[in-house]
Amino acid sequence: MKLGFLSLATTAKPFPFEAFLASTALHASIGKAKDVTDKLLVNDENLFAGAKLYRVTAPYGHGLPGAAEDAHRRGHVSEGAAASREG
Repeated sequence: MKLGFLSLATTAKPFPFEAFLASTALHASIGKAKDVTDKLLVNDENLFAGAKLYRVTAPYGHGLPGAAEDAHRRGHVSEGAAASREG
């Protein structure tokens, strides 16, 4: 059904109330984040532990070059990510 009076294109300017809601939510989120402190120290031990964890878990979501696609990845990988692996 095409009525033509309401543009829903991603390039359309947001309605004033929509812009107000988005701005309010963004400011509320940023306001709370300024008081959050990171308790994890930035040091070699933590950075290497994070890299090791990423290396172990990333293939489940991103896959490995040349690896067969499994059921988990078929259900969770976006078309863009899949295309970038093929490309």
